Amino acid sequence: MRKVGILGTSANPLHSSHVAAAEMALKQLKLDEVWFMITPNSPFKDIRIYAPTDDRMHLAHLVVRESGLLGSKLKISEFEILLRHFDVGNATATMLQRFTLVHPTIQPVWLMGADNLTQLHTWGGRWQEIMELYPVVVFSREGYTAEATESVVAQKYRTSLCHVEQFDCHPNTWCIIRTEKTSVSSTKIRELLASGIKPEYLSEEAIEYIRIQNMYGYADALNQKFS
Repeated sequence: MRKVGILGTSANPLHSSHVAAAEMALKQLKLDEVWFMITPNSPFKDIRIYAPTDDRMHLAHLVVRESGLLGSKLKISEFEILLRHFDVGNATATMLQRFTLVHPTIQPVWLMGADNLTQLHTWGGRWQEIMELYPVVVFSREGYTAEATESVVAQKYRTSLCHVEQFDCHPNTWCIIRTEKTSVSSTKIRELLASGIKPEYLSEEAIEYIRIQNMYGYADALNQKFS
């Protein structure tokens, strides 16, 4: 079976740190591909913060294309968006279950940040399925990793934690990948754009698209700065 990392993200916006994490997973875990699984919105966040889904999808393509791996090792998936169109419930466990049915020759490997591990036990009644039915990879994240290793989920599944070198993408195992220290987040990038500041974690092509579409109020902020 092909081993495909599934990196769930609202891509609001997707940025270079997401791509760097995906590339690290490809290299360290010897994955065949990583798919950025774009979600329409998170049930834990205010829906008003989200740019239109089509714009987020297009922007994700622009950001990933700069890596030179788009379409070969890195892919943008609208699988979860399509599930919502058919009124399939908004749950990661449901998405992964449907994914394995649609792609029986793929072993999905769930990828998530350390901040998500700290709150995974609040993701409804099926969160254990994620840890028990799939291999899981947690990216370290500055300010969250220590808390994540002491979290409810980490303690419950401490015996299935593997070192990266021993992790072979088997279900009911998980590991932590140490990523480069960075404080960047999509929230911070949106704040910069709303202030008319060009973030360094987006390509020039992506920033130009954001300006044209006035995503995150960037064009309005620029007009105010230079009016």
